[in-house]
Amino acid sequence: MTDIYDKLENWMKETGLDQTLPSAYSVWKKANSYLMMGELSRSKLYERMNLVLHNSSIPATVNVGKGVNFAYGGIGLIIHARSIIGDFATIGSNVTLGGRGGSKTIYTLKDGTRMGVPRIGDYAYIATGAKVLGGVDVGACSIIGANSVVIDHVPPCSVVAGAPAKVLATITQENMKKYKNNFTQFKKMSDEEVLQILSKYQRD
Repeated sequence: MTDIYDKLENWMKETGLDQTLPSAYSVWKKANSYLMMGELSRSKLYERMNLVLHNSSIPATVNVGKGVNFAYGGIGLIIHARSIIGDFATIGSNVTLGGRGGSKTIYTLKDGTRMGVPRIGDYAYIATGAKVLGGVDVGACSIIGANSVVIDHVPPCSVVAGAPAKVLATITQENMKKYKNNFTQFKKMSDEEVLQILSKYQRD
């Protein structure tokens, strides 16, 4: 008699999931593309696919930049539907980017929209288990330590950790090599290229 494990094994073989598993980021891209085309039911289907495959809730409406890395394929992510994730950011496993009831922390978009949910800057690294809650603006090239609880804005090129998270260090030209390998994208770059990026965001 065929048991549930045999059925699951057969299903994985039939769907090709025994060979490869689509990342949460690629599934989100499909959900978002169908949303943009007005195919809402297919968009919702892909949102549910991320829940099934990665135990992650990543709504199609999340604003995700180019080259974003959801670590370990995107396991256990909870991301608010209005969150913004900048280019080349890395979001670790079991990270929450969510709202915070009663929070007065906000940031304002260029069009004047006041936001009460997280915005993650370009190249930022959010480590495993971290929670970023409310209208928190995490600056570019920043590191959020594992299991931190971030409830206030993070300046660019900062290292923060704790619950609530506090700024522990600022990444500078002098200490950049100490932190470089924390950043997924920076590992692929020369020191000179990284310094140029840091300089840009430190000026901004």
